[in-house]
Amino acid sequence: MASCFLAILAAPAAAHAASAARLVYGRGVDADHCPDESALRKAVSARVGYDPFFSYAPRTVVLTIAARDGGLRAHIEVVEEQRATASRELVTPGRDCDELFESAALAIAIAIDPRALVAPSADSTTGDVPSEPAPSIVEPAEVLPESPRLALLAAGRDEPAKAATSGQRGPRARIFIAPRGAVGLQPGLAPGVFAGGSAVWDRVSIGVEAGAYVPTAETSPSGARARVWLVSGALVPCVRVLPVSFCGVLSGGRFEGAGERVLTPSTETAPFFAGGGRTGFELGVSRRLRMHWDAEVLSNFTRATLKVGPETVWRAPPVAVALAAGMSFEL
Repeated sequence: MASCFLAILAAPAAAHAASAARLVYGRGVDADHCPDESALRKAVSARVGYDPFFSYAPRTVVLTIAARDGGLRAHIEVVEEQRATASRELVTPGRDCDELFESAALAIAIAIDPRALVAPSADSTTGDVPSEPAPSIVEPAEVLPESPRLALLAAGRDEPAKAATSGQRGPRARIFIAPRGAVGLQPGLAPGVFAGGSAVWDRVSIGVEAGAYVPTAETSPSGARARVWLVSGALVPCVRVLPVSFCGVLSGGRFEGAGERVLTPSTETAPFFAGGGRTGFELGVSRRLRMHWDAEVLSNFTRATLKVGPETVWRAPPVAVALAAGMSFEL
C-alpha cells in the first residue's frame, strides 16, 4: 500500500524538471503538538539532500495535519499553475504524530524530487547535506514500511482534485451549554443559559439552541413596575476557520411580561423574532471537550413594548448584543 501511494504521488513531480517548491504547512487545534514548519523543512531537506523550498517556486506543496475520528489526518496536495495535480491523505488512529509526520515528510520529498527514493548517504546520517543523492536505489517499502498504526488512503490518480481538496467527511455531533448575557433583549443586563447541539464538518457547522434569560425589571417614573423575561431558540449556521467561526443567527421565541405595584397585576405575552451574526473562538481542552467564547449582534424584528396601563415602561431597542462563554462535548 505504501509503495502504491509513493509512486502515485511522485508521478506528477517526475513529469517536471523543477525540484523546488513553495511550502504551506498548517496544524489544526488538536494537532498543535505535531512538529512545526522548521522541523518539516529539515525533514524534507534531509530526504532530498538539499533545501528544496523557495518562496517563488512554480509548484506549491500543502500539508495540513488535523484531528480525525479520534486520530490524526495528514492531507498532502501538490498545486501547479493554480491547479491541484496530486493529493493524498495519511491517517493514524492515535494522537502520536511522529510516524505520521515522518511519512508526510517523505511523501513531500518524493513529490518535489523523485530522487528522494535514493537511499541517503553516510554524510546525511551525520548531519552533513550531500551535494548529490547516493546512487543506490531502494524499494519504496524500505523507505516507508507498512505499519499497523498507519493507514494510507490512496485514491485513483485521475480522481477530481476538488474532491480531494474538500476533505469533507461525515458530520460529527456536538452538544453544548453556554451561560449568556444580553443587553437589548430585556430591560438592563439579562443573564441566561442556552444549550443545544450541532453537526460539525471540517469547515462548516449548523446548530440549534434554546434557552431563557433571567427576568429583569423596569420601573416607570410614576412607580409602576414591569418584569420581563424571554424564552427563545435559534438556528445557527457557521463557517469555521479554526479556531474562529463566523455564524448567522435566526432566533425566535416569546416575551412574557408581568405588571407589579399596580391594583390589578396581569401577565401578557408577545412574540420575539430577531436575526444577526455571531463570531466565536474555540479552544480544545481534550480530544472531545472544547471551550467556547462568542459575541453576537441581533436586530429585533419585533420590538416588544411593555405598558402598565397607558404608561409605556419599556420598549425593546432595535439592536441587541450578547456575549457567551461555554463548553461543548463531541459525541
